[in-house]
Amino acid sequence: MSAPYAARFWDLHPDDALARRDLIAGIRGLREEAGLTGRDVAARMGWKSPHGALWRVERADNWQLRTLQALARLYGRRLAVEIAAPLPDDGDPLAAVYAAMRPASPAAADELTRAVLVRDLVRIRIDAGLRQEDVAAVMGVSDKAVQLWEQGADGVMVAPAQRYARAVGTRLTFRLTAVDAPAEVTA
Repeated sequence: MSAPYAARFWDLHPDDALARRDLIAGIRGLREEAGLTGRDVAARMGWKSPHGALWRVERADNWQLRTLQALARLYGRRLAVEIAAPLPDDGDPLAAVYAAMRPASPAAADELTRAVLVRDLVRIRIDAGLRQEDVAAVMGVSDKAVQLWEQGADGVMVAPAQRYARAVGTRLTFRLTAVDAPAEVTA
């Protein structure tokens, strides 16, 4: 992009917009490196709109995390999402369960990643002594919106996840990591 990538109204920190720009640039670069057209990707992803679907994804600045994970798998990569803050030592019984899980497929591993991300951000919120109302006030959304996000009701969108992380005092990092071979994609 020739013009600077601007932070949007929903960003609590300008670095979040830059992280999204770098993330989609990395995904676009992988597609180009693989020599795939938008139609190729749409066909492999099972999208009904072969021309516009990928174009919209590559030009947007907020996405379902599952869509980006599926694209990364298509290109033989894994999208790692990391929380900058250390996790609280709160004796959370689910933390041990999640750590011991061995998903049967890359898609299942990505689903687990999304669930753990939300759960870990909620743990950080609770450890910081913040209520959902406090997070909602910082994010500029309703208490119900925070409650629904914590329950995963609308899936995990990248920008709201970044916004939630900032509201609880941390940030998210996105990395595209190599995997052994491209996995079958199910978005």
